[in-house]
Amino acid sequence: MMLFTAVMVGLAAQQGAAWTPASTELHVFLDTEGLLSTDGLALKQHRGMKPENGARVIVATEPWELLIFAYNSVVQVSDTEVRLYYDTFGPGGRFLCVAVSHDGGATFAKPSLGLISFNGSTANNIVAGPNIEPGVVFLDTNPACTPDERYKLVISWNGGATMFASPDGFQFTNMTAAPLLKGSDTQDVVFWDPAIGTAGAYVYYGRSHLHGGQNITCSAYLGVPGTSEPGRSINHFVIGDNVTHWPYDSADADPEGLAILNTDPLDPPCIDLYTSATTKLADGYLLFPMMYNHFDRIYSQGRGNDGLLEARLVVSRNGHNVSYVDRAAWLPRGDGEPRFNHTGVYEGDFDAASSAVVQGLVHTSAETIVYAWGSQYTHGGYVGWTTPPCRSAPDAPCKVDSGIQRLRLRLNGFVSLSTTSNNGLSPGTLTTQPYTVPQCPGSQPTILQLNIFTAIGLGATVELVDDATGAVRARSVRIEGGGVRYNVSWEVAGPTTRVWIDTGCAYETPAPVDSCAPGDTHMNCTTRHDCCVHDGVVWPLPGTCHGVQVDCIAGICQTGTPGGEACGHWAEVTGWKSVGTDMGKLGLGGAQVKLVLTMGAGDLYSMQTLCGP
Repeated sequence: MMLFTAVMVGLAAQQGAAWTPASTELHVFLDTEGLLSTDGLALKQHRGMKPENGARVIVATEPWELLIFAYNSVVQVSDTEVRLYYDTFGPGGRFLCVAVSHDGGATFAKPSLGLISFNGSTANNIVAGPNIEPGVVFLDTNPACTPDERYKLVISWNGGATMFASPDGFQFTNMTAAPLLKGSDTQDVVFWDPAIGTAGAYVYYGRSHLHGGQNITCSAYLGVPGTSEPGRSINHFVIGDNVTHWPYDSADADPEGLAILNTDPLDPPCIDLYTSATTKLADGYLLFPMMYNHFDRIYSQGRGNDGLLEARLVVSRNGHNVSYVDRAAWLPRGDGEPRFNHTGVYEGDFDAASSAVVQGLVHTSAETIVYAWGSQYTHGGYVGWTTPPCRSAPDAPCKVDSGIQRLRLRLNGFVSLSTTSNNGLSPGTLTTQPYTVPQCPGSQPTILQLNIFTAIGLGATVELVDDATGAVRARSVRIEGGGVRYNVSWEVAGPTTRVWIDTGCAYETPAPVDSCAPGDTHMNCTTRHDCCVHDGVVWPLPGTCHGVQVDCIAGICQTGTPGGEACGHWAEVTGWKSVGTDMGKLGLGGAQVKLVLTMGAGDLYSMQTLCGP
């Protein structure tokens, strides 16, 4: 994975000890932190599933919604209420609107708020506008936040990023006398991050103007001098505990110091970066940079700064050191092609020219929902609001489509440790750093919970291996299938049992002829009952050698013919006793172990230790 680093400003990011399975915080496997080895496993990126019929939850239906635009955010208010704050653009200006769902984000309605006038009427769902560039709305989880400022909004307005607050998420009040940050020219992302420092802090993600790290200019690569060049990077800084006092007043105050993601020699020469749509996921962070591939100045038909847009996925453990799992688009554009004589407007799918991820996530009991924006306009194709003909009707204007879709993933299922690196042909094994087996207080059970999927018959097992001796102190019941909240069931070593290991008939050994192999012996008997285990056949039908039934003859299990003796040896086998899902019953509290998970074929998404049922 390509790794990028940046210098933090303001409050330092929390740099705690590496993750171990003892952590009670949900750990998503975005990287290999805390792991000694991942033999046969590799990180795998998972895309959200688009609706098969291309259905959208937001489309342009109102006079102020000529185009649903790129800078959107989602807020999960409760299990049932979800709000989409969406960006609209048209000749009447640019607005931030809201749509509300009461079925967990499956369908949305546009409320009439009576707040902001459009064409002389306030019967609309506009919460900000008209001359703005939307950032995000977020529920402020800062413990010091007052109820009347529960919702926060950041927008570029009146010359720069400005903070607003609201008790209900509809009517917002300006918190600042002047813009806090100028020049970001993208979706400003702000939220409260409890992982910063010792008490949490507000954080900012935006954009600086910084040339990329490609080895050749876009103009030289395309052979068209004067083509618009990439020159934007994703930046980040910690604001602190006061959301209206920012450490910088310009997005370009320290572009190299604040940059956490830029293009590099592995990127095409004409790729650029727009919004990051950064969001927190458990103990990690997800960034969805909107990659912008510049057209040359001739192909863009005089529009200059134009090209196609689609989103990648970038992951981080601490919010500022970021890496790719895969550079392939996480949100690919839909199918389509440019319209007749206009390279800035596509036909086909609504997201044929541009796609971006809506900032924020919605979680259900089994799935994570991501919302995705798309448009048939390219980066600069909307200029003039042209509606060129489609190929199916070349003599008439053709509507330009846009909107927001609902994508479904397995719960927290963006990245997994997967056996697909070896095509499932051999097991994969992860081994953690040594850690102390946790013990929940009082009588609370200690549960190890996995988000895991395994193929039937290939399954997975978990072992707790003594760090000093290498002995297996406990093991899981075999995991078949798994689940998004799979509670591991445990077994501990019980008393040993003496068993006969059958190795075949004497004639089957290569040498000496008609004698048991070295280390094996004849199976002694008193009655034919003692010979029942041969060839796995249970008494009263003894096994066979050369097709002749084995019997007890002269005190040996045999057929009475040369080479017909049953061979094998006795062994001490450890028995295992089930203790259920409570690790407290393992008797290992305080022991130093390594967790070893072996998976035949499948994906491991997350792990967490829980106290309680």
